[in-house]
Amino acid sequence: MPTLRDQSQGVLPHESTHVSGGSDAFLSTDILEAIVKRLRETGGPTTLAMGAVADGEFLKRSGSSIVGGTAGSAPVPVRMTADQSITSSTTLTNVTDMVKSIAANEEWLWMFDLDIGAALKSTGIKIAVTVPSGATMNLLAIAESRSVGLSSNVRRTTSSGGALDWDTNFGGDDPGLVHVLLWVLNSSNAGNMQLQFAQSSSSGSALTIRKGSGGTPGKIA
Repeated sequence: MPTLRDQSQGVLPHESTHVSGGSDAFLSTDILEAIVKRLRETGGPTTLAMGAVADGEFLKRSGSSIVGGTAGSAPVPVRMTADQSITSSTTLTNVTDMVKSIAANEEWLWMFDLDIGAALKSTGIKIAVTVPSGATMNLLAIAESRSVGLSSNVRRTTSSGGALDWDTNFGGDDPGLVHVLLWVLNSSNAGNMQLQFAQSSSSGSALTIRKGSGGTPGKIA
């Protein structure tokens, strides 16, 4: 039974809030406490302990505790922001915009498309990808042109900097497409996945990878 309080005691500070029509403010800690009390391990009734949660974080389990977490950032496309051309050179050259940094021990999968031209029957094309020292990689690519001409258009290498060369066997000059699948399992050295390209046969006609070529690298682990 609630006890009656002597009116001579007056109105207590907490009670005055309600007398005036106000209400108690909930603190974020009160809400989180109520939520956490309902979070239990799936394998038993043990209540998970509450850890620190900063503003803007969500709740996630870490061992026997509930802690704050943040959402991972969305993958960002890597693309050509301008055309890049090579003339009269068969030396592999870095494609300025087609590079992605990776940390030690990370695993990545990167698919991208290259819009190429415009004199493929004269220039051909070869590409390569360099990766950090010690990394394991697999580079698979297929080249096509508007007219059929390549009798064997799939190329593969597992070597950093190893060239995939389609020579000048394109059936048409322009447009051309190279579709690339790159898998990299890095070792202990941070570095870059770097696309390179060159002419297969030195020609005064420019070989160009066009603006907008690219794709989105994805981190697996």
